[in-house]
Amino acid sequence: MAAIPQSQQEEVVASKEVTAINVLARLMTCYQPGGLSEIGAILSALDSPEEAAGLSQAVTGLRRWLRWHRRAGEIGVVRPDSTILVKGLGRLTKRVLRDNPDLAFRIQLAKSSLQIDTAPCEDSVMTFAHHLLAEFDQVAHQDRRKREDAKNAQEAKAKRIEENGSGGKGAEGKGGKGEKTSTPPCKFFLSDGGCKKGKSCSWSHVTDEKRRCWICGSVAHLAPACDRPREASKENGEKYGKGAEGKGSQKMAQRQEKKEEGAARTEELPQPEASSEEPSSTSVEMKGLLEEATKMLKGLTMQSNEKEQKGRQDRLAAMQDQLDELRKVRVLKISKMGREETVYGLLDWCNSSNASCTTR
Repeated sequence: MAAIPQSQQEEVVASKEVTAINVLARLMTCYQPGGLSEIGAILSALDSPEEAAGLSQAVTGLRRWLRWHRRAGEIGVVRPDSTILVKGLGRLTKRVLRDNPDLAFRIQLAKSSLQIDTAPCEDSVMTFAHHLLAEFDQVAHQDRRKREDAKNAQEAKAKRIEENGSGGKGAEGKGGKGEKTSTPPCKFFLSDGGCKKGKSCSWSHVTDEKRRCWICGSVAHLAPACDRPREASKENGEKYGKGAEGKGSQKMAQRQEKKEEGAARTEELPQPEASSEEPSSTSVEMKGLLEEATKMLKGLTMQSNEKEQKGRQDRLAAMQDQLDELRKVRVLKISKMGREETVYGLLDWCNSSNASCTTR
């Protein structure tokens, strides 16, 4: 009694059928396979299914709808009309198709090809239902993959932000880019002799308006002739990126370096006299080669023209000989050809022994 529903308990008590066999018989009568309750559940699931709110719910609802349709055939229930089945499928997928225009366009093409709106039948409705399930399953899989990729990209971006933030803090603590304090300028760089450490100096090298070596700051020579260290340490490289003074000194050093390199290149250029001789000789050689090449081409063209003319003359002579031979041939016309005629007549044959003649 405690295992059966409350409504059945009241009916059992009212009918006084409280034995185990009577209770089981009543339950089997009410809930038998193919009974009224199951038939009602099948029909309601086919013509008015629950509306899906998303792609995954639509896939689950379509699979459930197909199972109900198969169950109706198993127990012999008369299924609703095809138009009612199409209406139930439309109610199930209405919201999802409204949110996905591309999917709705493909589904509309399938409906028009199967003639669902004009002449639906059982087979076409089932084909349309399987097509809906395939389309929704594919789009749901793609949407799931997009969400996973977006989630992974967001996590990777958050990790990069955290790493950059930690790196910036460490740089500030160790004197990196975030360091606020600037290194004092080197007092030997602006002297006439310059700084002996060159680029390896730990102090900042700030240039002035004088023409100096940008490596050591000496006025006696320029950067190409400087024999002092040219490699800057990490600390010296970092300090050029700090503050307005560091940026200005770096720009001025770059400008001075470009000027000195240009001057050194102009000094290393050869004299115009030596350079003018080489182009003249090469131009003469090139002219000679071009003249020889033109002569060879002219000779080849003349030979080819002679060969073509000779071949043409030979062909013309052969054709003329053939025409002469054709002219020598005599043409005879046979006007009439008759057969030899046979003439028959009478002959007299005489036999001398019998002295008698026989006419044949």
